[in-house]
Amino acid sequence: MTASLESAFTEHRPVDSCRSLLISGVNWLGDSVMSATSIQALKRSRPDLAVTVLVKSGLIPLWQMHPDVESVIELRETLPGALMTASKLRSRKFDSSLVFPHSFRSALIPFLAGIPERIGLSGHHRDWMLTSVVRIDERTRRRHQAFEYLDMAGMNAVERLEPPRFVVPDDIAAGCRERLAVSLKDRAGAPIVGIVPGAAYGPSKRWPADRFSEVGQRLLARDSCAIIVLGGGRDKPVCAETAAGIGPTAADFSGTTTIQEFAGMLSMCSVVVANDSGGMHLAAAMGAKVVALFGITDPEITGPIGEGHRVITGEAVERGRELPRDSERAARAMNSIVPEKVFEAVHDLLHKQ
Repeated sequence: MTASLESAFTEHRPVDSCRSLLISGVNWLGDSVMSATSIQALKRSRPDLAVTVLVKSGLIPLWQMHPDVESVIELRETLPGALMTASKLRSRKFDSSLVFPHSFRSALIPFLAGIPERIGLSGHHRDWMLTSVVRIDERTRRRHQAFEYLDMAGMNAVERLEPPRFVVPDDIAAGCRERLAVSLKDRAGAPIVGIVPGAAYGPSKRWPADRFSEVGQRLLARDSCAIIVLGGGRDKPVCAETAAGIGPTAADFSGTTTIQEFAGMLSMCSVVVANDSGGMHLAAAMGAKVVALFGITDPEITGPIGEGHRVITGEAVERGRELPRDSERAARAMNSIVPEKVFEAVHDLLHKQ
């Protein structure tokens, strides 16, 4: 059934009657963090609602840290894996499903599972698999991406974004504290500045490593702080270059942390400097103040959620969501951000705490 935006939410709001809700989660870390606001709004509206998230294996530990998620199911790869996943979901007898990703496959699995109500965005030749097709209006498209997930969840009356909320398990947090104490023993007790120089999307979102290093050098020269460099396995080269440029006092943890340990490390930072990336969103969710660096992507749409963050943008360019992974125009915009401006933002945030 195809429905207008209004009728989709008056006739098929999952919070109105369902008790068991499946959310097909998005695949990127940053998008996942932004989507958490909708789950929190749903649970605030319906505390008795049981929420399960379906995601690829790499994101399972993230959702296991969210207090409003009752269970997490692995989304298996390949067509046989999709059929196995659908069979598992069928046995759980969910009342409704919210399909956050835009892909054909993400709608196929709840359809094959026979979930009675299936809500998702129009497009990708999948409307026939959805019982309620959502068409986001232009006002929402111009707002923060988190509002899209809220609208799909029927929470389109929400006007203020609640920061995403994740809780690091106690044993993971204790392990992070121990590792930091060993690596930063010469600066024990100093506020920690995290530097996240990677961006999984690609070079179009990355500020050069030597610029991050320059900011780190200035911070060590003028502020009593400790510096850690964080990132995933694919970020190890840029993180190593960044840490080497800062000097031996910078502790490089890239490629050595699980996603829960990554979150734990970020939660112990006073300030985090990051590109427009999943690390930026996770840092903000974990309570750090973020200095976020944007080239031609739009911080009004994908900026960090919450109060007190600083966004630094490149020279005036036309901004939007569509971005090639490797764009000369985007690289020029990122390169136009000067280290002095980033340093000043971090310095100011450190001295406000």
